[in-house]
Amino acid sequence: MKKSSGDWEILVNHRSDLLTQHLILTGIYKYARLKEFGFTFDFPYILYDHASGNIYWKANQVAEMATNLLSVSQYRKLIAGLERSFNEYKKFVAGFKKNRANVRRNPAIIGEYFRQSQKAAASVAQSQLEKVFSKKLVDEGIPPEAIHAAKTDTTRAVAQLQRISQRFRNELKAKSLSRALEKELKTFCKRFGYLGMKYFLGHPWTVWEAYEMLKGSGGTPKKDVKNNRQYRSPYLPFIKSLLRIRTERYELMCYSTSLFREMIMTYCADFIFYDELLYLTPDEIVELFRRNFPQRKIIEQRKSFTLELTDSGCVIKAALSPPPSTPTRGLHEVFGVVAYPGIISGRVKIVLSPKESAHVERGDILVTTTSTPDFLPAMMRAAAFVTDIGGITSHAAIVAREMKKPCVIGTKIATKVFKDGDLIEVDADKGVVRKIL
Repeated sequence: MKKSSGDWEILVNHRSDLLTQHLILTGIYKYARLKEFGFTFDFPYILYDHASGNIYWKANQVAEMATNLLSVSQYRKLIAGLERSFNEYKKFVAGFKKNRANVRRNPAIIGEYFRQSQKAAASVAQSQLEKVFSKKLVDEGIPPEAIHAAKTDTTRAVAQLQRISQRFRNELKAKSLSRALEKELKTFCKRFGYLGMKYFLGHPWTVWEAYEMLKGSGGTPKKDVKNNRQYRSPYLPFIKSLLRIRTERYELMCYSTSLFREMIMTYCADFIFYDELLYLTPDEIVELFRRNFPQRKIIEQRKSFTLELTDSGCVIKAALSPPPSTPTRGLHEVFGVVAYPGIISGRVKIVLSPKESAHVERGDILVTTTSTPDFLPAMMRAAAFVTDIGGITSHAAIVAREMKKPCVIGTKIATKVFKDGDLIEVDADKGVVRKIL
């Protein structure tokens, strides 16, 4: 990386695609407007490195977002704006679902889809304002499990899989798939299958994949951690609202991209191969539907790339040189933030991509950089989660609280300290993960 690594902070890590990242960064550039809430910048400078999956934010801007607590009136304004944006996009997606069959006759449908999706994506930056709450909760003595996840499709899908697993536990033990179970899983996939998408990447879950999630999942939901104390904070309702809206926004965008994918594969399969669209920008795709075809060599050139959000917008650049690695030799333990308490031991399974989820077996400890809903197959079977990146409102934290599984997040180096097969203890009471020697 040409720029000093101290100037940047890795905020997220996941391998994505050019179309997704370009759409999100452009949306942030056009619509984030953080100065309205007293920040010194309207949008954060962001760097996405496709080779590593690292998404870097300027360290000074991250620090500003993590330390500036807004006023009560500002949080109310922020949440009202996010709610309004979400509802507008939800209404648009419903209309898009009805009109997409006309895309060949009316290419303007594509342009409007990207414009509306960029507006929705602006909340990716705004949701980072929740980072300030992590320290606030610690100062007020409020544990992570006090942040109850709202009922979004992520939590509903987990709960539904747990119910199916319990209802069909005898069949799952016998490793048989009855017609009744198959019907149940078809209904599940019709309702929640889109969560297999990560924006434009991936595909909706199939019955086979849903069945694999159930196998070895354990069935009976665990009892919640007993804590009868009532926690009070004027900011707790804002934390819960921001968490719900962020999760719902992500789910809705994945649902909309599943509709987009289905549209291309149903009505445009003779015209363009869906996977090739992932190497183009939204504007290039709009031009493609106007019969202005980009040069095919562009796709090959973009197998490795970097996107940077600058004052000029989102710019495509060459791949970065690898950043200096953090020395981890000789380390046997890492420290992080407790997302859900508990102590458990198990074998490490490093999962850096949803495609590797099948390697996780019942009782394994899932160790990853960060998780998204398409990691759910692995999370169903894992006994605990450990992540390099993420806070108390991250996806891993939400699912850990829903599944009641020990979880330590934000360790920074767990995927580098541990390797597949290591026996480790996850002490999610103290936020320590150590190798059992």
